[in-house]
Amino acid sequence: MLDWIRHNALAAAVFSFATILTVAIIIQACISRSELAQMQKAQRPFVFTNATVANDWTRDTEHTMQITIIAHNASEFPAVDVVYSERIVVMETKEEVAEKLKHCPKTFSYPPHHGDDLAPASLLAESTRYLPTAQTDDISDKSRIALGIDEVIIYGGIKYSGIAGGDFETQYCFKYLPTGSFRWGTCTCQAFRG
Repeated sequence: MLDWIRHNALAAAVFSFATILTVAIIIQACISRSELAQMQKAQRPFVFTNATVANDWTRDTEHTMQITIIAHNASEFPAVDVVYSERIVVMETKEEVAEKLKHCPKTFSYPPHHGDDLAPASLLAESTRYLPTAQTDDISDKSRIALGIDEVIIYGGIKYSGIAGGDFETQYCFKYLPTGSFRWGTCTCQAFRG
């Protein structure tokens, strides 16, 4: 009788262990599948932008402010099929700019072609693009910008995909800051979609 109990107890223990192991393997497979989906989703590119003044607009020989947008892929995965909208430059009074920023555009007009790629962030030079320089209208009174009476903003968008697909958009908006260490601040129209 004692042998039968030991044999059945051993069989019951082996069966219990096998069942627990099977359940653990199934749970691990589900977790792995979920992690894989998250990893694929995380393989998306993240394109950030910043603005820079491309000329010394305060000089007497300059009559416009020239602005260059710099796009940079900050992800470890490439951005593919990158398309840049036209950059919109606004130079108006502080009040007019504030009103314009209350009604940020939800979409931008993009050219029909695709094909530009931004490499992963680890390849710094290939992960950065300098967009063609945009400029303000002629500045008749530069002191109005320097004193903050008039403001200059630039905005636009960048559409792109990742190697695992997806439709993403970076909408940028920068306002010129006439004083301080930084020359450009972000506007309320800045957004990431996708």
